[in-house]
Amino acid sequence: MTVDAFKIAVSISLVENVTRGLASLSRYFKAADADAKALEARIAKIGKMAAAGGILAAAGAGGLKLLQGPLEE
Repeated sequence: MTVDAFKIAVSISLVENVTRGLASLSRYFKAADADAKALEARIAKIGKMAAAGGILAAAGAGGLKLLQGPLEE
């Protein structure tokens, strides 16, 4: 085998290994992106639930305030 043929074989081998590694990283990043989107949706849902809880707490406090007058009498 000549030196040029050896260089070409080494280059092809390196390219194949790098391509395989990049494909593996690509799959990892796609999975991480899907997990991040799921977490973002979950956090948004928790935020909506917290806002609804605040509204219900305010409504309950207002209802108790309405009963304060009759209870004091």
